[in-house]
Amino acid sequence: MRDQIAASKKKGMWMGGIPPLRYDVRDRKLMVNAAEAGTVMHIYRRYLARKSARDLKDELVASGIRSKRRVRPDGSEYGGQELDRGALYDMLQNHIYRGEITHKGNSYPAEHPAIIEQQLWDEVQAVLVQNRVERVCPQTWKSFLKRWRAIRPPDRRRRRS
Repeated sequence: MRDQIAASKKKGMWMGGIPPLRYDVRDRKLMVNAAEAGTVMHIYRRYLARKSARDLKDELVASGIRSKRRVRPDGSEYGGQELDRGALYDMLQNHIYRGEITHKGNSYPAEHPAIIEQQLWDEVQAVLVQNRVERVCPQTWKSFLKRWRAIRPPDRRRRRS
């Protein structure tokens, strides 16, 4: 089964799940929702202009742009929420908008059409890399403290007993 998924993704087939914002599913294939595709382009262009996901989020909230409203098989609706920063970062890095399918870190040309042009994609990715903040994970922090304690001069103050 795992080999079938890998082979299908290498062929550029979408393997299911919740379709990304501004795509619809027809006959198990992603199709661009033309009415909504302009929103994705707008988000990419505005991020490039603002260079800040926080500012972009505020702008999108003010302009009323929300996530896609979806209907479950039982008829109940969900979605239609304000796009938070995490959703924006996911959207800005999603290769599906570039017309690609990813599998285990590799990208393959997809069956569905791209919404974002290569130049715009590259410019947005460059800004994302430029804005990325290195975080220290707990394990790294522990090893740093261990090394720091080993090299710092001993504390000369007298300790109370």
